Amino acid sequence: GRHVALLILLAAIWGGAFTLIRNAVPALGPIGLSATRLVVAAVLMLGYLRATGGRVHWRRDWRAIAVVGIFGAALPFPLFSFGATQLSAGVLAIINATVPLWGAVIARLWLGDRMSPVALLGIVLGIGGVAALMGGGSVPADMAGRLAFAAGLGASLCFALAGVATKALGGGISAAALGAGVLVVGAAFNVPLSVVFPPNEVT
Repeated sequence: GRHVALLILLAAIWGGAFTLIRNAVPALGPIGLSATRLVVAAVLMLGYLRATGGRVHWRRDWRAIAVVGIFGAALPFPLFSFGATQLSAGVLAIINATVPLWGAVIARLWLGDRMSPVALLGIVLGIGGVAALMGGGSVPADMAGRLAFAAGLGASLCFALAGVATKALGGGISAAALGAGVLVVGAAFNVPLSVVFPPNEVT
């Protein structure tokens, strides 16, 4: 019961973030918003580790931190932010819901996880739902809208890769340590880009 409650809370926080992204991206730009989010989160997580006596074992766990960091933070944050320049928060949240679909396919290919008929049916229905969303007028029909939609799907694919990579490579690493390392990798990737692509106007 506790795990179910935590999962629902996580879903509410994660889904609600898209409304904030949609409102903040016009002021900070896709890269500026991603860099800001990741820097704040990295500082908070490193502070939490320090307060609880934990630490990130960079030399030992560099491979897992790098792979999960690239696909779990460095790439999907700016991709979703770019999607928010054209798409509504609701559409972004629905696109984000495709993460389990990609995850099931990637886990099958990478880890050899078996896929039940029910899971396969869920994937087919999920992909059909995304296709309906794409053609149902919820996405702008111009090239900018289609690129934003593709960026959102790319971000979801990245999150799915990060989830499977966590299972494959993150065994023995505490969640807090891996999370902090991932956020640092994401910030290190996005902060330099925010200098190259600065916000037009920070209101």
